Amino acid sequence: MANEIRKMMTEGKLPSKKRIILNSFLGGVAWGVGTVIGATLIVTLIIWLLGAIGWIPVIGDLASEIIRTIEKSPLK
Repeated sequence: MANEIRKMMTEGKLPSKKRIILNSFLGGVAWGVGTVIGATLIVTLIIWLLGAIGWIPVIGDLASEIIRTIEKSPLK
């Protein structure tokens, strides 16, 4: 990567500031979305496992309540 940057500098072909900012912004958005999706999946899996094992009765009760609410939903 450093060699590519040096080559671009010597050839005068550096990307514009607008391009650098856009790439940085899009990279940050992608990183943020990926982090949120990954964390959501991991937390969901942990809660589901703990609820299935029955270690945390509150989670089991909460999950049961959510399932009952979904089943009563008119959107089915």
